[in-house]
Amino acid sequence: MLFLNIVKFMFMLGGPIAGYRLVMRRFLVPRRWQVIAWCAAGGAAAAVLQIDLLLLFQLSWFATTGDLVRAALPVIGEYALFGLVVGLAAVATPEAWRHGLFIGGLVIVGLSTLVGVAIHAATIHSASTGVSGVVLGPGGRPAAGTPVFLDRGFGRVERLTTDSAGLFRAPLSRANGQALLLICMPGGLPLIEPPVENSLTPPLYLISPVPRRGRVVQSHLLAQRWLRSIPRECKVDST
Repeated sequence: MLFLNIVKFMFMLGGPIAGYRLVMRRFLVPRRWQVIAWCAAGGAAAAVLQIDLLLLFQLSWFATTGDLVRAALPVIGEYALFGLVVGLAAVATPEAWRHGLFIGGLVIVGLSTLVGVAIHAATIHSASTGVSGVVLGPGGRPAAGTPVFLDRGFGRVERLTTDSAGLFRAPLSRANGQALLLICMPGGLPLIEPPVENSLTPPLYLISPVPRRGRVVQSHLLAQRWLRSIPRECKVDST
């Protein structure tokens, strides 16, 4: 997402600047309308080039040509309008100040793009968080097919299952200090832990074997703050 926004910023500002450079080379003393028109044309050409590159590198896809045209026209219009504004600013500014104007515009648009990306990323991060983990059985081997129960602190308890690598994942709509994980590996002592949200690497959960003497009973789970009903996968007697 950040890369695409940077590319958009470069093309949106680079097109009108290229148009301005070309009109100044083509005409010794260009008229104002020529400068404005070439800047707008440069913006439109930059939009077409950007769309072509997105299609070439398969970053965008359309089922029909009509869909492509309908999606491309607003983008081309936006870039052309931005080029028109740049052209108007260029003809309204003394020639000695134009270089500084372009540099200032570059900085302003760049900062605006970065702020927008940061706000967008923060919004996504706050709106949706997730939990994950890797369950390891006695001996440190991945515990495939292990039931993992997620109590979000509200609603029903959700049942998850680890994959062949012992990994489980689940979305967590909002941060909740009351959320708990109950991991019940067959032949292992049930483990209760608070979930680790948005970890860069999934945390490891090591399961201990069931003691030779004693039973996994309700008091054991209550001592670990599990207040929901005990799943049948966790009611395992020792031998």
